[in-house]
Amino acid sequence: MTKKDYELLKERHEKAINRYFNLLQQFNPYTVKAKYVTCRKCGSRFNTSMMLKQPLSTSAPYKCPVCKNSEGLYSQTANKRIKQAYEAYLISKKKVDKAAAELTSSENDTRTFTDACNECEDRLEIIYKVTNTPDFREYHGEIGGDALVLRAYKDGYVCEK
Repeated sequence: MTKKDYELLKERHEKAINRYFNLLQQFNPYTVKAKYVTCRKCGSRFNTSMMLKQPLSTSAPYKCPVCKNSEGLYSQTANKRIKQAYEAYLISKKKVDKAAAELTSSENDTRTFTDACNECEDRLEIIYKVTNTPDFREYHGEIGGDALVLRAYKDGYVCEK
């Protein structure tokens, strides 16, 4: 996963969020021209002018004040479109989270052999001997009077021996 791919996924995620919130705003049952809104589940009728005095929510569908059903105040088409937009939002969120985790883990794994060698050299106060092998570089040295052998492997891993 490259940063460019990650940025593309984030952009798609933002579009999915915006689409979901725009649909919620577009199908808001309390901003219609009709005087009353009827819940399709319980049959209750609500005066839209009274409902507009309540704070408007833009993050979730409105629920019927009587039956607490979030689908009753919307038409079948509106419910279907809102549900599809919400599912697309969740899918894009999972993809972005997975890509972010993959990107951060790959950034952590990109530690090079020279980084590992530099760490070994920084940790040792006195270096007596450096041995090169095809798989690792071994440093014999001293830290605070204690003898220590550090190995820097080609994959960037450092271990004490």
